[in-house]
Amino acid sequence: MILQTLGKLELRGGVCTRSKSLLLLSYLAVEGRQERAHLARLFFRGAVNPLGSLRTTLHRLRDEVPGAVQVDGTRLRATIACDAQHLLSRLDAGDLSGATALYTGAFLAGVHLPDWSEPLENWVYARRATIARRVRGSLLRLGEQAAAQGDFNAGADLAERACWLAGGPAPNIEELERLLLLLTAGQSVMLGQLQSDLTDDPHWSVAEAQRALSASLPVQARTAALPRLRTAGPLEAGDLVLGTTGFLNHAVVPAALRRYAERYPLARLTFKELFSSAQLQALTDGTLDVGFVTLPIEGDQIAWEQLWREAYVALLPAKHPLARLREVPLRALDGEVMVIHPRQVHPPLYDHVLKLLKHNGVVPPQLLEGAGPQTRNQFVAGGFGYTLALPSWPAELPGLVRRPIRYAAHQRPMVMDGAVAWHRTRVSAPASAFIDIVLALRTQGAGRG
Repeated sequence: MILQTLGKLELRGGVCTRSKSLLLLSYLAVEGRQERAHLARLFFRGAVNPLGSLRTTLHRLRDEVPGAVQVDGTRLRATIACDAQHLLSRLDAGDLSGATALYTGAFLAGVHLPDWSEPLENWVYARRATIARRVRGSLLRLGEQAAAQGDFNAGADLAERACWLAGGPAPNIEELERLLLLLTAGQSVMLGQLQSDLTDDPHWSVAEAQRALSASLPVQARTAALPRLRTAGPLEAGDLVLGTTGFLNHAVVPAALRRYAERYPLARLTFKELFSSAQLQALTDGTLDVGFVTLPIEGDQIAWEQLWREAYVALLPAKHPLARLREVPLRALDGEVMVIHPRQVHPPLYDHVLKLLKHNGVVPPQLLEGAGPQTRNQFVAGGFGYTLALPSWPAELPGLVRRPIRYAAHQRPMVMDGAVAWHRTRVSAPASAFIDIVLALRTQGAGRG
């Protein structure tokens, strides 16, 4: 029995036709052991009882495919074989020929659930692109190996497979140069089709391409002495430097990246993982084009658009008395030690959180500082206090519990606002195009700065 995910989604040798059950099996097979709570949020975000919906799906799976999912406490893992996992394992082991032979089509091709969450949809598209790009890279390496041994026809055949790979994103500029070399050296009849899609073809001769591929040189050096492939204009050729905080998990970010890459496949993207205050400084200095930051933002040099708002939840040690409650009254946290990010990480947010707590009658007697969520989680798991977290953040360490916060009528809810930000007067063409995509995808009701 094997779970087929490449080209189509079906359980070969078994009986399971429910799309969500098969998709859940696919996720577990490819991503490995997962927490129940994470799976419930990912697959049943809109359900009244996500964990209950997950239990129902698992019960059906056990009836249809006994033993396909193994339960390990709060974690689940798939025990069934999966073609995509076999392919990835062969790639990791360096078996390029064996791996590419397993690629029979795009990952989860044609799969769409009308009620799936944005994070789940984004995972499908991101995994599809990642697998296809790795297969394309392997085909190119195999083609270059064949060409280096003088078999230019075999190299061109492999390049044709790589160029028009099902489910593959548009080739980047390095991949295009490698494809052109192989197709030119092997005098492929498909060369004209690729050239017709290019604004500026370098027109390498067959002899030039064959000499470049015959040389024992790194990929980047093969075309160094040849006319370089150029793109149509400043947008496709422009650099775009993006900033993220590393723990803003709203689906608009990967969705915007995917749409930008599809629309401008030759644009060059660079990512910098920085805390919000560092991003704002980089935007001011001109070393960052667009950032994803938390509000509030001080000063008038930075323009921003609010993208999302999430209500904080309380993260408590599992043995804390308040952990027994289904909801934690905010006032009950008064007098409890609080774990928070250092002020220098994001001074406006630090001040805003403490000011709002004080307004709501909560004054921590002691503050412990941890820069990232995982560090703060470790403090809490050790019994050193509580912290505020977001429902979209990754699963916590064992020994922690999340609890919604209940507010009195006079109290203001504790929320975190996320925004896309850029310099108000200095915006490049690639940055402007990316911002337009982000704003088209943003959630309804967002504010403006």
